[in-house]
Amino acid sequence: MRRESNESRKERVTRYVIGVLVILVVYLVLLLYYIYPHWPIDIVGWFILMLVGIPISLCLEWIGESIFRKEVEKKISDKKFSAKRITFSLLVFLGVAGVFVILWLIFGSFIRPHFA
Repeated sequence: MRRESNESRKERVTRYVIGVLVILVVYLVLLLYYIYPHWPIDIVGWFILMLVGIPISLCLEWIGESIFRKEVEKKISDKKFSAKRITFSLLVFLGVAGVFVILWLIFGSFIRPHFA
C-alpha cells in the first residue's frame, strides 16, 4: 500500500512538471510570435527571453487582469462606459510603459546584440 502511494505521488509530480513545461513552451511560442522579427540569435538571447520575457509577460497579464476586475471597475465607476475608467487604465498603461522605457534605456545596450 505504501509503495502504491509513492508511485502515485511520483506520477502526480511528473504530470504536474510536464504540464508546467508544456504551458511554458506554449507561452514561449506565443512570446516569439509577439516579438516576431526580433528573435534571439544566440544562447544568451534565449536565456533572456525565457528568464526575463516570460515573467515580464506574466506580470503584465496580472496587471491587466487586476485593473479590469469587476471589483476595481466598480470602485472607479459604476457605469458601463466611464471616462474615469478609461483615464485610470490609460494612466496605469503610461506608468507601466514609462517603466519599460526606462528599463530599455538602462539595459537595452546589453539586450540588443542578442536579438535579430
